[in-house]
Amino acid sequence: MLRTTLSVTVFVTFVAVMFGLALVPDMVDHYSQLNEAEQVAVVE
Repeated sequence: MLRTTLSVTVFVTFVAVMFGLALVPDMVDHYSQLNEAEQVAVVE
């Protein structure tokens, strides 16, 4: 029982980490685009 719980916990953690790693680049892209838009607005 304990081993099963441990396996599930590790699996869920692994999935969460992979999901987070997949999301991070999108977030970075989004924020860099916002920053570029602000810089362009300031220049104009």
